[in-house]
Amino acid sequence: MIYKKLIGTWKLKKFSNINNGKIIDWTGPCHGHLIYTEYKYVSASINKSTNNLSKDSFYFAKVAIINESTVTHTLLESSISTRIGTTHVRTINWDNNDLVISGKGLTGDIQLTWTREN
Repeated sequence: MIYKKLIGTWKLKKFSNINNGKIIDWTGPCHGHLIYTEYKYVSASINKSTNNLSKDSFYFAKVAIINESTVTHTLLESSISTRIGTTHVRTINWDNNDLVISGKGLTGDIQLTWTREN
């Protein structure tokens, strides 16, 4: 079952934008954590900064399993208040033991690679 593999704490390894099918790695510092609970909730924090500008995103969401490679995050809390109540489709893939999540981000398609912390 996909969800049991997701449960735990994940540290952000790589943040990429997808532009016309091409993966473009984010340059500059990027930090974050993702925590999936056994009760099908997720907490995400992503901190990106460049040129003295900070782009932070935090949210807490209810998770629904669509199939073995797709989940949704329905935001219950968010650092961007207009996103509260919205549902975001996330595609799940694995790169060895790393979790690779892709979907729509604030500025287009994104792909995030996470490494398990626990």
